[in-house]
Amino acid sequence: MIHIIYMAAGNSRRFGNENKLLQNWKGKPLYLHTFEKLLRIREKEPEKISLTVVTQYPEIYREVQNQPGVNAVFCKESRLGVSYTIKAGIRAVGEIYDSVKKKICLVQEAHDFVRKEHCFVKNESSFERKTEHVRTWDYLMFTVADQPNLSKQSIEALIGAAGQRFRQGYTSQPPTFSLCCGERVGNPCMFRADLIPELMQLEGDKGGRSVLKKHECCYVEIENEEEFSDIDTEEQMKKMSGREKTSAKGKKGENA
Repeated sequence: MIHIIYMAAGNSRRFGNENKLLQNWKGKPLYLHTFEKLLRIREKEPEKISLTVVTQYPEIYREVQNQPGVNAVFCKESRLGVSYTIKAGIRAVGEIYDSVKKKICLVQEAHDFVRKEHCFVKNESSFERKTEHVRTWDYLMFTVADQPNLSKQSIEALIGAAGQRFRQGYTSQPPTFSLCCGERVGNPCMFRADLIPELMQLEGDKGGRSVLKKHECCYVEIENEEEFSDIDTEEQMKKMSGREKTSAKGKKGENA
């Protein structure tokens, strides 16, 4: 199963005094562009894909919580850095598993303490210093809300790459997947469920790509590099709205 975590929680520090995610871009709020694509993807295969939205903004929370099948999470700590958004999403996915009685428990072994949020299921009887069986088909996909040119086809290609390896009879799945265009890599990216303990150790504004770099990654090629362009400033929004190409050479998609 693929658990999509949509991170609509950035601080918009470079955008001035406005919340960029709520700014109009091509007729609707910026965050809605990718969100609506994710909704359509989930609607096609609800038994294989879950969708969680994490935000620190009441306006976004009120909008997404009314969408059928969407798990909305309000996380005021997101203002402290992207790691808080990532961990809030992971905890929410754990609640989804709880609701359907899945028996997957992940334990942090790298530290002397074990915290319950590292566990997909709050199964206290089995929550000890050991790792239980984890299905390799379970992944978490992290997607950002300021990347409006990201296409539905590219998201589906990333999901499909994991599914293709599974159908072809591979004995194991890669720990991570990521989109790329030539030498440039970008969001979204996916993490196999057994990497949750490492993701839960992220701090401050450090994103998941620091975890991805430590592991084997299957890269899925896309044709249009503009899909990786994100909007950080008013100038970038104006350029992208006018269909002018925004050069972002060398950026490595560190938001995830």
